[in-house]
Amino acid sequence: MRALSLGLGLCFAVIALTSCGGGSPPKSFPSLGSQGSPGGSLGPKGTWQPFAGDRFDVGSTAATVTGVAVDPTWLKLQVTASPDIVTETSYQVHCDQLTTLGKKLRGTTPLTRVVAVPRAKSGATNVQCFVTASATKPKTATMTLKLVQGLRTATSRH
Repeated sequence: MRALSLGLGLCFAVIALTSCGGGSPPKSFPSLGSQGSPGGSLGPKGTWQPFAGDRFDVGSTAATVTGVAVDPTWLKLQVTASPDIVTETSYQVHCDQLTTLGKKLRGTTPLTRVVAVPRAKSGATNVQCFVTASATKPKTATMTLKLVQGLRTATSRH
C-alpha cells in the first residue's frame, strides 16, 4: 500500500510539473500538406509527420538537426528564418549500411528541400534512418529547421 501511494504521488508530481507554464513555448510548424511530395502527392490517406526540428536564435551562424525516421517513404527538410535570408543546406541519411549525402544547396528562406532516402532491399521493414541536416545563417537572424517524413498508408498508391 505504501508503494502504491508513493507511485501515485510521483505521478501527480510529474503531471503538475509538465503542465506548468515554466518551460519554453511549444513549437508550432506550418502545415506541409499542400506542398505535395517528390513524384506526386501522398494521396488522401498519406500524411507528413515531423520527426525532428529546432529553433536557432540570434548569435549563431549554423543550424543542425538530427533525428531518426523509421521506414521513411519520403523525407523533406523545411527551413524558415526571420528575416528571410540566403542559406546553404546539406544533409546526410544513414539507413542500415546505406548512406546518401545531399550536396550543399543555396536558396532563400522559406524553403523546402527533398532529402534522398537510400533504398535497401525490397521488403525490408523497421529500417531506421539517422538523418542530419544543416543550414547556414547570419548571426542577426533566427532560424527553424524541421525534418518531416511522408507516411504512406496501405490505401495510398505510388
